[in-house]
Amino acid sequence: MKKLFFLSLCAACTMGHGLYAQTETSDSNSTKKNKSTITEEDEGPIMLKFEPDYVAEQLKRRNVILEKRRMIDTMDISEKKKLRLIKELYRDLNSKRLQKVLLAETKFEDELDK
Repeated sequence: MKKLFFLSLCAACTMGHGLYAQTETSDSNSTKKNKSTITEEDEGPIMLKFEPDYVAEQLKRRNVILEKRRMIDTMDISEKKKLRLIKELYRDLNSKRLQKVLLAETKFEDELDK
């Protein structure tokens, strides 16, 4: 009974201390800091300040990767070679090996008829 009472008293003190730590002081410096952080957050992420077109570039790169990946998936080559080409594609969009394979495998029906 004494142990249970002691444990509950310790838990209450711990919880109470955590609540006391969350209270905000009425110090004027802390309110100035809070106001400055609020205005910075309203402007948006800092990254967009230095690279405003980052999201658009990443979306464009992703679309190019998906298009080239579809081309690789339709090729009549082994699965190991497909995986190697896909890894190469994610490393470098314009690698020489990838360009060579894509150009060599891309043949149109009009060219075959001539």
